[in-house]
Amino acid sequence: MKKRIAILGGGLAGLAAAVELVTQLADSKQNDHCCPDVNSEIVILEKRATLGGRTNSFRDPVTGLEMDNSPHVFLGCYHQTRRFLQRIGSEPLLRFQSRLTVPFLHPQRGKALLRVCGLPAPLHLLAALIGYRHLSWSQRCEVLHAGIAMYRLKGLNSESTWDKLTVSEWLHQQRQSLGTQQAFWNVLTLATLNNVPERVSFLQLLRVFKIGFLGGVEDSQLGLSTVSLQKLIGIPAGKFLQKHQVSIRLRCAVKKIETTWKSSHSGGQVQHLLLQSGEKLPVDWVISALPFSSLRRILPDGIEKNWPESRHLWNFTSEPIISVNLVFNRHITDLPFAALLQTHLAQWLFNRNLNWDSVPSEYHYLSVVISGAGEWIDWPNEAILQKVLDDLEKFFPVVKSVHLLRARVVKEREATLASLPGVESLRFPTVTPICNLFLAGDWTATGLPATMEGAVRSGVQCAQKLLEQYADGNS
Repeated sequence: MKKRIAILGGGLAGLAAAVELVTQLADSKQNDHCCPDVNSEIVILEKRATLGGRTNSFRDPVTGLEMDNSPHVFLGCYHQTRRFLQRIGSEPLLRFQSRLTVPFLHPQRGKALLRVCGLPAPLHLLAALIGYRHLSWSQRCEVLHAGIAMYRLKGLNSESTWDKLTVSEWLHQQRQSLGTQQAFWNVLTLATLNNVPERVSFLQLLRVFKIGFLGGVEDSQLGLSTVSLQKLIGIPAGKFLQKHQVSIRLRCAVKKIETTWKSSHSGGQVQHLLLQSGEKLPVDWVISALPFSSLRRILPDGIEKNWPESRHLWNFTSEPIISVNLVFNRHITDLPFAALLQTHLAQWLFNRNLNWDSVPSEYHYLSVVISGAGEWIDWPNEAILQKVLDDLEKFFPVVKSVHLLRARVVKEREATLASLPGVESLRFPTVTPICNLFLAGDWTATGLPATMEGAVRSGVQCAQKLLEQYADGNS
């Protein structure tokens, strides 16, 4: 009889788990290793009409343009993500810089580049800091002092202490002036952790620095997709998995995970998945790649009695991101992307005409990102749009005279896990007290902030743990 592996959620974590499973099973067949039968049924249950989760796209009915739910930036240090994209055949659709180069635009001071050199880490960042003219020399010295302090921080035993600190508290310890915090650290924290330094765990910023910027020139490279996120991830992943006989059930939501428990000490086991349609789906293993807010709705009632830690699912909160898609009739800028300083709302600008290969020449398509958008998430779209246009006019006066053909405001209310101080100790491991239930998602204990790389890493870990469990049970 076939064994059924059910993956709940077709976002990055779920897709990565499925791709890892079919890859490992294929390798096991070739090498005659002890793993679940290669004819085991793998099924992905996704409530949306498409795969990709938060890395998704839609087609605008007025212009016919594809628009992402939010622009996503890839880093060279996203090794698991790049391997995942290689496996599904879409990694060549990413375009990476030869070295990190970020334009920062200031309304009065113009453009300044943060550009690393080819020296070994951490010296490559020193050149970037020296050349960044939006900071005074004293401010550059402050940032250098803090950067050296981060570079020297080591030791897993200190992580709980760093997690309880906010970024702003640590910056105060490092004697970073208010001007330096506003001009540099606020921008970096919002861009990487989706909130302001006063609300973010220092541990998460330290991880960003250690992995993304202190790892070396290649790890700090920025990459952008040359196609929509749906064409980069959802569509090729679906084709790859269907080619490997994975069943993909779209518009299929899970209502409840049904378990049995012998005792709180011996653990539980998932027996069935109750679907919204009323169907009861028998399962042998389950990988939940759902957001924490979705998982807590489908766990059995009274689960805290046998799994006390599950109550932490109600302690997590999300941070929103707003994206504003703008289609003009005339050229606005030659910059592929830029950070925008001293603005009301707009923080990052992406030029889709230069990023993507498929935007018709009659359109000039820009996408603006607003991170840490909790204050504005309930604003009317028209008010958000007007503020963003006012911001853009500061940098590109031509915006006043061109015709705005189309505007779409996209609100992702649960874009990322809120990286609040102390949250790291609450993040969930892959394995649960329910022996055949594994957890994936960027909100789990990946050793990373809530990022695409964290989502993929968690999915891969789930697949590996599941296969290890099977091998242990048959050894």
